[in-house]
Amino acid sequence: MDRSLRWGRELLFDKKANPKTKEAIMVILAHIPSKAALSILERYNTMPDRELEIFAQIALNECEMWNW
Repeated sequence: MDRSLRWGRELLFDKKANPKTKEAIMVILAHIPSKAALSILERYNTMPDRELEIFAQIALNECEMWNW
């Protein structure tokens, strides 16, 4: 996994990170055609921040399309 994906993963799972930051990370991850990005979004969707549940599902769906 490259450094930018690790950085995004760390922020996405950081409970102190701003929700808008997490939204931006999900948008970026959703458009990366890689199994690593897909894996990060799948994992996040198992326990997303409550206010980001719908956003997380949309990002995962988008990433699945890019990785089809």
